[in-house]
Amino acid sequence: MKQDVRWKVGIFLLCLGLGSAFGRPDKAAAETAALKAGIPEGLPGFYARVDGTLLVSDPIQKRITACLEGKLHRRIVWTAVPTARLLAMLVANDLDLAYPMQFRSERSAVMLPSEYTWRAEIYQLSRKKIDMTDKNIRVGVRLNSPEYSDMREAGYRNIASPADYEGLSRMLSADLIDVAVVPNTAYQELSGGWVKNLTVTVRNGRGVGFYVNQSDPHKLLEGLNKVVKSCRDK
Repeated sequence: MKQDVRWKVGIFLLCLGLGSAFGRPDKAAAETAALKAGIPEGLPGFYARVDGTLLVSDPIQKRITACLEGKLHRRIVWTAVPTARLLAMLVANDLDLAYPMQFRSERSAVMLPSEYTWRAEIYQLSRKKIDMTDKNIRVGVRLNSPEYSDMREAGYRNIASPADYEGLSRMLSADLIDVAVVPNTAYQELSGGWVKNLTVTVRNGRGVGFYVNQSDPHKLLEGLNKVVKSCRDK
């Protein structure tokens, strides 16, 4: 009888131990959990695959991104989200990282920017000579892009804002806008889609990198900045 009781107690304790092991992940497991990262949906040159990996087409940006992923020593699960929703999810702490994001003062007021990974050049594309001091010219920018905010803040009165860069290309081709303002990646990715013989003017660019939640709940920023500087300066 005593042996039978001891056997039952042993089985109970074993089950209790297994339940604790599987029910509560230890600290090490929590620290190595995958990071949830978002990219702007439709951003030329960046594609989030269904398996959560990221495809980058530009060779330099591809090298830097691969270096970042390797040196972080954390698996990153990537997803593509419309820009406005992406930023809202990061502010709400539903995502750990947003990348690659152009740094803007209004964004950096509610999120923490990393060191810049590269600088984005901004192109003005037009079919004829344009006077950008004329606030009545017809300007085309992608909806919710940094260029959209730039043109509004600059006081342009006629701004067209399709949802994607293909729409901008069509509008420029049909003479529905006088100038398209786009990042250099959009121009390069759609090089065969833009109307021929465009005048390309380079505007001042800005830094591009990661944003994290303002409270940095996972304490990512310090290590992220070290990795970014290491990969950028290689």
